[in-house]
Amino acid sequence: MIPKKYKAALRDKYGPPETIRIEAIPLSPLKNHQALVRVQATTINRTDQGVLRGKPFVFRFFTGMPHPKIKVLGTDFSGEIIEKGKDFKGFEIGDRVMGFRDEGLGSQAELLKVDSNVAMVKIPETIDFEKAAASLEGFHYAYTYFKAARNPKKIFINGGTGAIGSAAIQIFKANGSMVSASSGKKHLDQIKSLGADHVFNYENLDFKSLSKDYDVFLDSVGKLNFKIAKQILKPRGIYMSSELGPYKESLFLPLLTRLRKGKIMKFPIPKNIQESIETAAIYLQEGKIHPLIERTYSLQEIKKAYQHMESGEKIGNLILDLDP
Repeated sequence: MIPKKYKAALRDKYGPPETIRIEAIPLSPLKNHQALVRVQATTINRTDQGVLRGKPFVFRFFTGMPHPKIKVLGTDFSGEIIEKGKDFKGFEIGDRVMGFRDEGLGSQAELLKVDSNVAMVKIPETIDFEKAAASLEGFHYAYTYFKAARNPKKIFINGGTGAIGSAAIQIFKANGSMVSASSGKKHLDQIKSLGADHVFNYENLDFKSLSKDYDVFLDSVGKLNFKIAKQILKPRGIYMSSELGPYKESLFLPLLTRLRKGKIMKFPIPKNIQESIETAAIYLQEGKIHPLIERTYSLQEIKKAYQHMESGEKIGNLILDLDP
């Protein structure tokens, strides 16, 4: 039976985790182009943090200004279709599905109405809901960097334990790259288990001591810069960062470095979410990726989950379990 109300995590304005509240909200009628998903799991990720706080400010051009267009939080989900409109094609009631929308979906809730244009795929039969949810946001960005990297023979990934970094290690390894990755000392074995060929403790890493033959330097946590990356890149090597940088250099360095015709910076814009999650489903099915999950929270613990997300201590993915 489909309930008339469902619990959701929401807020009325941009702000810190303390603005989040859990509330039972009424379920409005389903439209013909929509499906209703009983959400089983979502993640608390960096995109969610941007949607929650409206930072960087550019987020608000997509999520709403001055206030959020979607009050319920959440950008990704895994779950089961329990109802669908007559015009919703490609899926059936009972299908196990996973999806992602970086502008916000309202998926940190027991139920979710999904429009037909939302990127969504069926979950492989052997994959549980938590692993499916953990293979969306971080994988999408990592796969975007992979496509921009020109199939490198040798890549250095800074921040190998993050959702993006841990996915990137596995994607590049699955496609034949030799991967070096950095993390804190206590997580070196973890990134080694993901497939990294060489691991480095970033707390005492001297990049000048490394070989100068890397094709790509991926800063998956956005804490370094082009100047540091250049020390280990080949003459036509590529630097990519997941952040704009303290001086917003990711906005102008890609053009400037191309004009100089040497080592270059790329700042690829993640666009084709459907392609990314279709690839994620294939990689999951074939055992090419095993998403890194740190811990699982209940809906009632969502403030604590966001606080941990923002602490800088998170590794891999944080799961929000919505299975009652």
